[in-house]
Amino acid sequence: MYLTECGSLSDAAELVLGHAGVFNVFTDLELVFDHFRLRPYRVSYRGETGARVIFAKDQMANERVFADRQIEWLGTMA
Repeated sequence: MYLTECGSLSDAAELVLGHAGVFNVFTDLELVFDHFRLRPYRVSYRGETGARVIFAKDQMANERVFADRQIEWLGTMA
């Protein structure tokens, strides 16, 4: 487990979407805490057809390129 402190949610997004983030086959789980609360998110990318696809770890075997990666921050967990 690695703990990394980020200065903002945009810095955290770079880590989540980056080379060692959720798209990496060796990364099982990535949690983001915002003001000591778990901050859920949803990640998407453009699939081969050009449509936006919600990322799910079990899809990694089917896709090779995850173009136009985006993160959507959802409400904080109570």
